[in-house]
Amino acid sequence: MNFRSIVGLKHIARKPPPPSLPDYRYLFDHIPRTGGSYLASVLCELLGPTSENIDCGPDYPHTHPAEMERLDDFTVIVGHMRLDTVRAFNLIRPRRLISVVRDPVSQILSTYNFWRYNVTADLPHCNLAKTLSFSDFIRVPELRMTLDNPFTRHFFGLWEFDRLEQSDTSRILAVRMSESYSFLGVTERMDETVLAISALFETKPGFRMPKRPDYNASKGKTQVADRDREFLIQLNAMDYEIYRHANERLDRILRSNSVNSQSVSCEEGLSNCISLR
Repeated sequence: MNFRSIVGLKHIARKPPPPSLPDYRYLFDHIPRTGGSYLASVLCELLGPTSENIDCGPDYPHTHPAEMERLDDFTVIVGHMRLDTVRAFNLIRPRRLISVVRDPVSQILSTYNFWRYNVTADLPHCNLAKTLSFSDFIRVPELRMTLDNPFTRHFFGLWEFDRLEQSDTSRILAVRMSESYSFLGVTERMDETVLAISALFETKPGFRMPKRPDYNASKGKTQVADRDREFLIQLNAMDYEIYRHANERLDRILRSNSVNSQSVSCEEGLSNCISLR
């Protein structure tokens, strides 16, 4: 039984958390195309059916209050979340934030391939991926939410038509927003990310590790031209700052062999949030 089928059973009897778990609750903010589904399956192995995957639209806190109350029983809530949803869950119970970031160009390429080859729904953005070359796709202005610093937009809580100003101040704020997360993993270093996560939950070695995809392997679907890669690197300067910082932070955690000592509560992190809408 896989992760999605487990969490889909609303009536399942929830196992009590293992005695070794700290008395914390967590939000796993699954940013799309970062390997979050795999890490969610790891959390499921660590915590059993105490993890649940949800898809939070822009009005989720207002349209699903009863579900939010029910999810409060879970040690870890997993889902595609926005800043408003994170704040709403934190009002019910302070939770620590977990997420994963990926090399920005790889994340954008993965999004393009997913929309082009895996999505069958008749959606405008997916149709663009199906009909345009990658070089043309990354230059469509209407796709700024996907192509123009999506990690920074995510952490700032910006929406599709919100303006994002690239500046030194914005870069600093983007990194500070990422620091409000108790743990920020790195897709290209998923084994080390899982090691740090297992330390976060103070689990003993030996749990059954789900099979990990090879995020560095080319699927042979789309090759990125040098000029397109350079264009995206320059466009996503703020996301690369977050990505660099996440790698440095993971290095420090692994060197110190202590995750909890570096954790801050969601409430502490969000207290410094600045609205950039």
